[in-house]
Amino acid sequence: MVPLAKEIFRSRRVTTVDGSATLPIRDETPEHVVEFLKSIVVRTKARATTEVGLAFGLSALSICEGLRENGGGRHIAIDFYQNTAFSGIGVENVRRAGFGDLLEFREELSYVAFPQMLAVGTQLDFAYIDGWHTFDYTLVDFFFLDLLLRVGGIVAIDDCSFQGVHAVCRYIARNRAYRVIGVSEDITLWRASKTRQMLELAVRSNRTLRRVVKSEFLHTDLSMGFTRDTRCIAFEKIASDARTWDTHHEF
Repeated sequence: MVPLAKEIFRSRRVTTVDGSATLPIRDETPEHVVEFLKSIVVRTKARATTEVGLAFGLSALSICEGLRENGGGRHIAIDFYQNTAFSGIGVENVRRAGFGDLLEFREELSYVAFPQMLAVGTQLDFAYIDGWHTFDYTLVDFFFLDLLLRVGGIVAIDDCSFQGVHAVCRYIARNRAYRVIGVSEDITLWRASKTRQMLELAVRSNRTLRRVVKSEFLHTDLSMGFTRDTRCIAFEKIASDARTWDTHHEF
């Protein structure tokens, strides 16, 4: 982790653009997640990356650090609220850390920026979604990123315990040509509640129940590689979209 990021996590404060004051951090990507993001960028040798939601720049610092280790590249950070809610500090932190040459900042809404990127033929190796955490906004971000990602590319989604974001993750796992390649926490010791375990067992063993209960009891999160409490999930695009016009699997 770069020294600037270490200091921000230690002090839990960031310095304003003019250097005259410090502010407490909020809404930040936690330390274990930024390390997770960097590890994926490095492991996959990504060179073209993007993120939705720059904030104070902690996730961007980890992604750019990975790009530098890979030999360089371009990181497109999209944040409509960067110069209002975050006082431009995220962009400045990326520059302070020495990654200014890697950064392309777009002060736009993601659903405006992504179609423009498609129009000029942008292709991505890695994307990070940490924007508006409702089902519709997260799904729209994923929809466009799927078109921008090359086969073999990775999309990582944060705050997956949020109900709307979690539903998008289940949709991806059940309906799209993606597979989970990693999560930000160890899930090997995770166990559902006794009540949920009993419900899942009943659904799997009863044909009638399988027809009427929610898909989440038949196709469990754990069977797809994550849990209800997972913070960040990384999906690999394993093929181009080959669905028919009416394809749908309950999620």
